[in-house]
Amino acid sequence: MKIKKFSKIILDIIYPTDIKCIFCGDELDRTNYECTCKSCLPKLPYNNKQICDCCGVSIDSVSPICNECHSKNPPYYIARAPFEYADKIKNIINNFKYNNAKYLAKPLSQFMAKEYYKHNFNCQLIVFTPLSKEKLKERGYNQAELLANELAIILNLLIRKDIVIKVKKTLSQTTLNHAERKLNLENAFKIIDKKAVKNKNILLVDDVFTTGATITAISNLLKKSGAKVYVLTIAHTNLYRKV
Repeated sequence: MKIKKFSKIILDIIYPTDIKCIFCGDELDRTNYECTCKSCLPKLPYNNKQICDCCGVSIDSVSPICNECHSKNPPYYIARAPFEYADKIKNIINNFKYNNAKYLAKPLSQFMAKEYYKHNFNCQLIVFTPLSKEKLKERGYNQAELLANELAIILNLLIRKDIVIKVKKTLSQTTLNHAERKLNLENAFKIIDKKAVKNKNILLVDDVFTTGATITAISNLLKKSGAKVYVLTIAHTNLYRKV
């Protein structure tokens, strides 16, 4: 092999031309962990302002707990997300969720893993928000499951795909208000193996924390089964969560 050709192969390995920033498309090298360029990284809508100690929503209050969590005492122990659901993050989640961009699970889960370590989560098992059989067939994949798969590898945790199932087809949550979302999810989920979660710290994974209706419904079932629930999502929206 000629030296020039060999050198090109080495350079292609060190500085591949097919790895691009997931936000702007600029080329990257393999040293970039989250597939995000140095220009986009500081501009992302991080959820690092004052947040509720429980649900993780941004708040503007002297109280460490938002009114929603104070009045309703959520069944999960803590919920966190590295980002707010806005700007580039909103766009990329929609692409991941609706445009078959399954490759985004890996870099997005890496941001989530940093949040896991940042807040000292201590879990033994990962579960995720399930889709109904009809929705899974329609979309072809469950974005929460893809994130959970990647997190299981990064965090070296066991993932169980057969514990939480969706037993009732529901309306899309996106068009419903907070009260309607809660009603829509009544009796929608079921815990199959209660013994597997009893006395364990469970990491519940989803893509976006909106009103928290879905997360609350599943967390309530897990808590009743004896689990302590930690919630991790890519982003948190402030749409319905007020202080």
